[in-house]
Amino acid sequence: MGPLLQVMIFSLFKNNLVYKYNLSILLFNLIPIYPLDGGRILNLLFNKRISYIKSLSLSIFISFIIIILLFIISIKYKLLINFISILCFLLSLIIKEHNYKSYYFNKFKLERILHKYNFKKNKIIKSDKEMMRDNKHIFFINNHYLTEKEYLTKRQNKKSHLSV
Repeated sequence: MGPLLQVMIFSLFKNNLVYKYNLSILLFNLIPIYPLDGGRILNLLFNKRISYIKSLSLSIFISFIIIILLFIISIKYKLLINFISILCFLLSLIIKEHNYKSYYFNKFKLERILHKYNFKKNKIIKSDKEMMRDNKHIFFINNHYLTEKEYLTKRQNKKSHLSV
């Protein structure tokens, strides 16, 4: 909603100081760094072509690269300490996102078990690591076909029995 709100504010305040501030906030928010909206948009675009876990990993990797480039630029051009502080904060958020990748992936799989989604695309896969966001999956395991819900429920039950 961040970019949409900024565009709405643009339409209200033209040729004004508020307009300039909102433009800078919008552009900053669209930088492809994962915790920001630009990074989330990038992740959604990756999700159209590659699996959920790979797109998340790639988005976080690109975020690291962009932060490093921004650090180099800020040191080279001696930018304000405020900018460097913001970069440090963003770096800490990227590290947090990296550490939570398995949590996000498990949450993604749990939502698939709990909710009934009606996707138009079907995809036959062999592992949950191949799961994509807007697809209905059929698992081909040991020469048997399983629906997404059957496969994920069986995996969840095995893990819960092992942890007892």
